[in-house]
Amino acid sequence: QRDFGETFTRASIPRQLVRRAYEQNKHRFVHPELVEVCHLLASVTPRAAPAEHSRARRVAQRAWKLAGLAARSPEAFLEIPQRLRREGGADGVKLTGESLVTPREGFTVEPFAAAAFALRQPGDLSPVVQTRFGYHVIYLKRRVPARDSPLAEVEQEVRERVFEQARRLAFEDYLSRLEARHRIEVPSKALPATGEGQR
Repeated sequence: QRDFGETFTRASIPRQLVRRAYEQNKHRFVHPELVEVCHLLASVTPRAAPAEHSRARRVAQRAWKLAGLAARSPEAFLEIPQRLRREGGADGVKLTGESLVTPREGFTVEPFAAAAFALRQPGDLSPVVQTRFGYHVIYLKRRVPARDSPLAEVEQEVRERVFEQARRLAFEDYLSRLEARHRIEVPSKALPATGEGQR
């Protein structure tokens, strides 16, 4: 292991492995502008009765108000559903929270994406936004600039990402070659006897 550790470096990772890792993780290196957000959702279906929509909207508005007062971090924002349920403010509405990363188009529904991309600074809060899923409140964690980086530009970054995995695989291959070169045999007589009453 000492000999191997001194010889295997990031430059030792085969080019084909680097290329495969780049292709498998291309979304990290080639993507449009993104936003990373947290959002709360007061769920209601489009065909629900007007009274159900009104109740879900009221719960979302309570969540929005509470976020404005208490959400100083993404973690605090995502605790709001639990807090409202504990205080009886959820009013029987299913209120959930999650984090996600989205481009402007093609991943989230249009009203959600438009509201998310209207946020400018981390910590900014959207008004209550209606989609076919219900009523959302969106909290901006960060904006991620567009990226279009070919492998040649990010090769060192990719090598860094896969180094530990590549090193482990290469070490296993190294051990296999050592075992093949230096065959190890343990004579049966050298093994401790086993039987009833023996340890």
